[in-house]
Amino acid sequence: MSVFKRNKLISLLYYPTRLINFLNLNKKIIFYHIPRSGGTFIKNILKKKYEKTLEINDFREISLNTIKKNKIVVGHFEFTNLNNFYKSSFTIIRKPNELYNSFYRLYSERNNKTSKDEFINLVKKNNGDNILTRIFAKKLRLTNFFFYKRDEKQINYLELNNDDCQLAYDNIKKIAYFKIEELNQILKFIDTDYHPEINKLHKGIITNIDNQTDLNFSEISNLDEKIYNKLFLS
Repeated sequence: MSVFKRNKLISLLYYPTRLINFLNLNKKIIFYHIPRSGGTFIKNILKKKYEKTLEINDFREISLNTIKKNKIVVGHFEFTNLNNFYKSSFTIIRKPNELYNSFYRLYSERNNKTSKDEFINLVKKNNGDNILTRIFAKKLRLTNFFFYKRDEKQINYLELNNDDCQLAYDNIKKIAYFKIEELNQILKFIDTDYHPEINKLHKGIITNIDNQTDLNFSEISNLDEKIYNKLFLS
């Protein structure tokens, strides 16, 4: 039996269980997926436990109507003012310098070993610096850089300042937030204390597995560093 047919068969066998899990889920789950921060692992867990998961990846706001129609919404989108659903919303936050090192290594592998300076310039040009601040201060809408889309015209650089940093911090505090290392707390929040796929999917979620020396990307992560320190080190 081919791998494809076997996976399809397994999926069909688990379908009733996933559907029951979904019907028994008595709350909304809204996941702000910050790129390079372990979010793909969480999305996979949600999809494997619950049958119906809506994924949106356009870096725009999600509408109240979308939330009302769907129990689970995940993906790359801007912070949205959803007063009634703040308790259902969460995000996973990685150390900013680690995030950009991870992104740099991946991007460099795919683009002929791009130099650090070239990478920094590309990140800025595409409004991809301080990604945490941009998502939660609503200044990320016009970038697609984290999806490696080269054929989409970008607007001029959108400046960030300390007011944006404070706004992002205030918005993050409205929802649940976790460090990438806090796996047990994350799983508890999404009502998944255990799942048979967790060990398999968890491979690689914890950072620095490649034993490479981190570069300093403070030039494009300085505001995110401030937020991270206020959230977890104050």
